[in-house]
Amino acid sequence: ALLTRPVEEAVGVVGGLNRISSISRPGQSEVVLEFNWDTDMDIAGVDVREKLDLIEFPQDSERPVILRFDPANDPILRIQVHGGLTLARLRDVADREFSKRLESVEGVAAVKVVGGREEQIRVEIDERRVAELGLSITQVTDILRQENLNQASGSLYDLDMNYMVRMVNEFRVVDDVRGIVVADKAGRKILLRDVARVWRGSKEREIIARYNGSESVEMAVYKEGDANTVTVSRAVMDLLERMSKEPTFPQGVQTAAVFDQSRFITQSVDNVLAAALVGGLLATLVLFVFLRDGRSTAIIAASIPIAVMATFAAMYQSGITLNIMSLGGSPWASECWWTTRSWCLRQCIGTASQASRWRRSSTTAPRKSQCRSRLRRSRQWPFFSRLSSWRASPASCSATKRSPSRSRCWRR
Repeated sequence: ALLTRPVEEAVGVVGGLNRISSISRPGQSEVVLEFNWDTDMDIAGVDVREKLDLIEFPQDSERPVILRFDPANDPILRIQVHGGLTLARLRDVADREFSKRLESVEGVAAVKVVGGREEQIRVEIDERRVAELGLSITQVTDILRQENLNQASGSLYDLDMNYMVRMVNEFRVVDDVRGIVVADKAGRKILLRDVARVWRGSKEREIIARYNGSESVEMAVYKEGDANTVTVSRAVMDLLERMSKEPTFPQGVQTAAVFDQSRFITQSVDNVLAAALVGGLLATLVLFVFLRDGRSTAIIAASIPIAVMATFAAMYQSGITLNIMSLGGSPWASECWWTTRSWCLRQCIGTASQASRWRRSSTTAPRKSQCRSRLRRSRQWPFFSRLSSWRASPASCSATKRSPSRSRCWRR
């Protein structure tokens, strides 16, 4: 409460804030701010920093850190590397071979490797021995840093040529480290192995990756900002498949994609296309059942793909990309267009058939003119055509012949 509540009260007045939540743990307070979609996050971040600067935190607490979450920063692929090799060897293969090849794929921004055991050379200094020789641990550390170099050292000019000079003096094996001269006492060279124990070990592990219950190495693939997720994911998986068939591929090593964003996107697109296809077929069947006219139904069915292509053309001209929201709204808009078209066609067919019955049953000129005027009104206002057919009064049919036509008129 000493940290969480003051932060919530301070940032709760920031503009555009939609929801605020917090999680308090021993020694740590986490406050999550959710903003509206139209909020400028740059301005919101500045406002949050200004509010936090006004808070007086306890002396033993650290300054708050603002982390901005962006879903685009999540990896699109998580690949597990597992097999019969040791964890150190699996980590080395993933770092030196797989990640370098995957980063060369177009659209891949970076490949982050976690898990396994990362090798390092450990040096354990004997403080008593160092003190006897009149040295300090700081001197030994500086000598190790100076002997392990890989840095630029300027350039050389020769006529019209410019040569870049780089100093490379890195340790290759453990014996190179053990043979470093740390001091020279009375003509006798003191080596590092005389004052320290040097061996090959591994770093402390902060992340452990598992696959099917066994430890493995994970590679997280990040894409570039403007790259297509599906295209990049397929290119990475194709490259891994080709690499597995190469003769230099490590024996016993296998790769498996445990998370793939492209699968969700592909399934969403397939579901939308399937829904559009089934909806078109059902709409055609319903139209045929109600219209009972194969020609009219065929015309409407042929207009379905034309409406879809027109929708995509309008989306392309408007700069709307194909995503879950746009693909989900396209079938709905097309269905509305198909329904309106079929309803109008149904009204036209009903009006024409009604007019033909009136012409057959009418005997006098005034009755024909009334039918024509009613037909014109029905064409102008299709919505009221069906209502007009049901509201036919007995007076309007009084001049008709004593025939089945009159009974039909009464039944209407």
